[in-house]
Amino acid sequence: MRDPNAVILFGGASDEARVSVASAQNVARTLVGARLWFWALGGEVFELSRPELDAHENPFTSDFNPQGDPRFSSLEDAVGELA
Repeated sequence: MRDPNAVILFGGASDEARVSVASAQNVARTLVGARLWFWALGGEVFELSRPELDAHENPFTSDFNPQGDPRFSSLEDAVGELA
């Protein structure tokens, strides 16, 4: 069951973006109902399905590139939905 109040936010522009994808894959196995938000380099936020996140292999060495259009144009817009 999806918990609209739980969000796993990962990605971003830091040098640790790949590590955050690997961490999100791990945390998502525990927080099964959490929403998965990937913060892209351009600032957009993509809402992902669990299979999309799980399908990404070698997160420590390869960039994550979500398919489709972003759900939000900015992190501010994404967080605004939670208010």
